[in-house]
Order: sequence, then C-alpha cells, then structure tokens
Amino acid sequence: MTKAKKLSIGLALIIICALVAAAVWKNWTQLGLAIGPSCGLKVNGANSSIVIKGWTSPFVCGYLKNKYNTYLGPSSNNPTTQTVCVYKYDGDMIYIHDAGSLKIVGSLLCYGLHNLQHSST
Repeated sequence: MTKAKKLSIGLALIIICALVAAAVWKNWTQLGLAIGPSCGLKVNGANSSIVIKGWTSPFVCGYLKNKYNTYLGPSSNNPTTQTVCVYKYDGDMIYIHDAGSLKIVGSLLCYGLHNLQHSST
C-alpha cells in the first residue's frame, strides 16, 4: 500500500469519526431519552405516579424524593396507567400517570409542572 493511499484512508477515517461525533453531540438529549436512565416516583395515597426519562433523571428523582418525601415514594419506571401529561424540563421528559377515575391528583401534578416549566423560561 502506498503512502498516499494510507494517508487518504486515514483522512477518511478522521472525517467519519468527526461526523459521528457531531451527530452524537447534536442528538445528545434525544439519546438520553431513548437509552438514558429513567426513574419513577408514586404519590403516596393516590393512584398517580411520575416517571422521568433522560440523562439527569436520577438527580431529579432524588431531589423530588428528598424535598417531598412525605408525599412521594419509589415506583416502577414503566407504569401501566394512562399518561395524563408530558413535559420537557431541562432535557428530561417528565410523564405524569394517573389511574384514578377523575385524575384529580394527576391533573394537579400537571398544573404544577406547567407552572414550573413556564417560571423557568
């Protein structure tokens, strides 16, 4: 193999690696939602739960659990109940689920997330 051919293969590999790195960087948030961590919290005494997906979801769940420990407990990351609302917050997706017939607690959680989302912009 000639020196010129080795150089062209090396440059091609560098360009391909740069393109892959740029694609990963541009889609980092979406990758976090697809393959990143998630966590779940349930509302004590209600049939409602919160699921957070994204790169920082363990920290968000930890914060919520510490701040509202009397109201929230651990839950499954994949509840089977109906999704009441979905909010994007700091690159994470927050899903509110409620199995209650009137969905009162879920609606109140959605209202609080709506206010949180609009107060941070």
